Amino acid sequence: MSNKTWSDSRRPLATRSTPTHIMEHDQQQLIQDQIHIGDRVQVNSHHGIVRFIGTTKFKAGTWAGIELDSVGLGKNDGSVDGKRYFICPPKTGLFILAIKVIKQQQHLNLFNRPSTPHHQPNLYHHKSKNPPSFTIDAPPPLPTKTISSNNNNNSNNSNNLISRIKALEKENIELKQAATLMERKKNENIEQLEHTISQIKKASMDSIEILEDIHRQKIQQMTAALDDERKKVHDLLMEQNDLRKAGLEAIESYESTLSGLEKNKLKSRQTWDLERKKMQDEQDAMMKSHHQQVGLLLQDIDTLEVVLQDKMNKEIDLIDSLKRERQNNSLLTTELKGIKFQMKSTNIFAGNDISNRWSFRDKLDTPIPEEDEEEEEEEEDLFDDNIMSICALCEQKGHHLIHCHILTNQQQRQHIV
Repeated sequence: MSNKTWSDSRRPLATRSTPTHIMEHDQQQLIQDQIHIGDRVQVNSHHGIVRFIGTTKFKAGTWAGIELDSVGLGKNDGSVDGKRYFICPPKTGLFILAIKVIKQQQHLNLFNRPSTPHHQPNLYHHKSKNPPSFTIDAPPPLPTKTISSNNNNNSNNSNNLISRIKALEKENIELKQAATLMERKKNENIEQLEHTISQIKKASMDSIEILEDIHRQKIQQMTAALDDERKKVHDLLMEQNDLRKAGLEAIESYESTLSGLEKNKLKSRQTWDLERKKMQDEQDAMMKSHHQQVGLLLQDIDTLEVVLQDKMNKEIDLIDSLKRERQNNSLLTTELKGIKFQMKSTNIFAGNDISNRWSFRDKLDTPIPEEDEEEEEEEEDLFDDNIMSICALCEQKGHHLIHCHILTNQQQRQHIV
């Protein structure tokens, strides 16, 4: 059973301390305790100096910005995607996860010691509780003259050794204190890690239970949604079957309608061909009849033209004979006038009886006045006009042969043909 309370379950997930955030915070704290800016580190056989420790924008996690000793081995100049984290020459900057950085050990050379094994203290045995032991070899026997100088040198050397021993003891004490401090920090870090691990376990259990609840709810929702989808699929399949049946029926109906339309089309085409043939035959018959009528009309026109020409010739002959008769008449009239004038001149001296006897005849033979002659000429002109105004085709008065309606109709028919 989990130890979470009702308030924890009611609290939003964003406000809870998730295991990932706790681990990142603890990891960053440990890295900052171990590595500092300015420390020399080693990265994949490359050496450099730490210039930046912290989070970045290009990726999550705690990153270390390192300025490499060799130019050209790096990837940047301390900036990534326009964001500058530290300053270094180009191609010397490198970003790497801080947990992968190896810190180099700094050798403490506090004093210049001789290279003999008697005076070479071991600085790495700071955990031993006993102070380091030093052995001093006795100098060889010297001549009598140099005893005093040797004593002075020995006293000076002993003083130097004593001061050096004190310094070493002091350094040993400092190393012990540093070791104790390191042990304390180590224990504190272990306790903090254990506490963090317990919190992570607790948060993980809470998160697992919450995730299980969410997962259970999601499974229920997905199961319900799956049932709904199955129902929808079943309905869609039923609808698809209905639509398929309706489509098949519609296709059969369409095919039957199409076959009927094709039959009707074939029948209509046959009927249309028959009608067209019939109309063509009728048109050919009409054209043939029309051509026959036109031929007959042309024959009639030719006949009428012959008759017209004959009548025109007769009319011309009549006009010529009329003119000759007029000339003869005028000659006879002139001769008659001359004869009458001669008879008057011969019978001037005749008697009254004879005069009386010839009086009636003289009246008959009296010359016609000019007015009477003009009336006769007008009557002759009217006679000529009446003869000229009678049409030879229709034998009607009032128009000439050229303007006859029979001839006009014949000309129109010829134009149509």
